[in-house]
Amino acid sequence: MEGDPVEIYIPQTARSYSGMVVSETRHFGKVRVLEVDLDYGDESNNMTITSGERQTFIALNTPDGIFNIRVDNQSGNGTVVNEMEYRSRQSGVDSIPAPNTPVPEQPPFVQ
Repeated sequence: MEGDPVEIYIPQTARSYSGMVVSETRHFGKVRVLEVDLDYGDESNNMTITSGERQTFIALNTPDGIFNIRVDNQSGNGTVVNEMEYRSRQSGVDSIPAPNTPVPEQPPFVQ
């Protein structure tokens, strides 16, 4: 709910991040989205919490890094991914070249 405090612990940084809910929306009747401004830094330091029936996803942007968290709502177990560390291990190429094959002509659209 707007104005509610939020706190989350990130093991990779061994610290908690806290803030205040600044907006709450619902999508499809069941998906709740909370926008959280963190207690320090500028507007780029924030958290988005998207919670459905089965899973909760959290995008956390902090001065210490960008973290994506997935939580199973039934068990409470979750996974924290440090995006900066993950990206540093990528080769730099994140695409698959398309074959140079012409697309066959399609019949005209009929209503």
